Amino acid sequence: MNAGASPRILLRPLQDDDLPGIEAWFGQAVGRTELLVIVGTHDGAALGCVEYHTDEPAAGWLTIARIAVEPGKRGFGYGGEAVRLVESAADAQRFLAKVDPKSGLSLYFWLRMGYRPARPGEVFWRRWDEGGTIAMIRDAG
Repeated sequence: MNAGASPRILLRPLQDDDLPGIEAWFGQAVGRTELLVIVGTHDGAALGCVEYHTDEPAAGWLTIARIAVEPGKRGFGYGGEAVRLVESAADAQRFLAKVDPKSGLSLYFWLRMGYRPARPGEVFWRRWDEGGTIAMIRDAG
């Protein structure tokens, strides 16, 4: 986002009346974890959601478990702006995103956001034969 520019989105807690509009594209992840709705500042419409956990996998970390943007709104930077808002509001020194190894677009998104694959030896790195997710990490500052 350009310095001095007005924000295009804001984040707010999920409300019951948000569910009908987002369930179709957010899937089963709408649950009882820390979840914020990405809202357009121009009209207040829900554009997406961010699910995250603080102090996971350890104290001082913030893990973004899932980010979803409405299909027609993808590719316009809303997801990236939401990630930066969550990071800036967090009291965390390190950030973790879990990426499906079959999703090249997700991997590319997190690389563009400054995240890197976890190195072997980092506690949450998966072995090559385990399947599951790729841990992507970014240090604050």
